[in-house]
Amino acid sequence: MITVNDYDPRELPGVKQWLDGDIDFYALPQGTVDALYEYYSDEMPYGVAKARTGEPDEWIEDRLRGLA
Repeated sequence: MITVNDYDPRELPGVKQWLDGDIDFYALPQGTVDALYEYYSDEMPYGVAKARTGEPDEWIEDRLRGLA
């Protein structure tokens, strides 16, 4: 199991390619997607997490780009 605690979230498998626009968020390895959701679950608004008031992948991308 991949956890963000083991990595800087930008170093998870596939994240660089996603942020560079080479692949779609949902083309990331499932372990990476799960780790990102788990890592940001305490911060992400409920409506975004459920894709009702926003897109979870866009929200996570904004957070990751803010780390730079």
